[in-house]
Amino acid sequence: MQKYLTKTGHVYTPFVLLASQKWFGSLSDEDKALVMEAAKESAKFQREVSRKAAEDLEQELVAKGFQIIEPTPEALAAMRERVAPVVQEYSEKIGVDLVEQARAAMAAVASK
Repeated sequence: MQKYLTKTGHVYTPFVLLASQKWFGSLSDEDKALVMEAAKESAKFQREVSRKAAEDLEQELVAKGFQIIEPTPEALAAMRERVAPVVQEYSEKIGVDLVEQARAAMAAVASK
């Protein structure tokens, strides 16, 4: 088993709430609003649970002898530079606006 973990922050695995358009479209406006509100609340809860689980796992790994490495800002910048062409390619495919929204959301969380 590996002994090292580098916290690059390049992976995030949220749980996704999905519903068919047919089902959602069949709801009244009031029920749609209720579902959307519940989805927003569950997203917040899911993020809290995921972050706590990650913190707990990190502590468990350290207790088992893992060495956790925090890359320097310079190392992270070098990684971003190397993957920039891939980010550009996929930003164009999925939408630059969506990528920028995701980056803004990640930055907001990272600053807390």
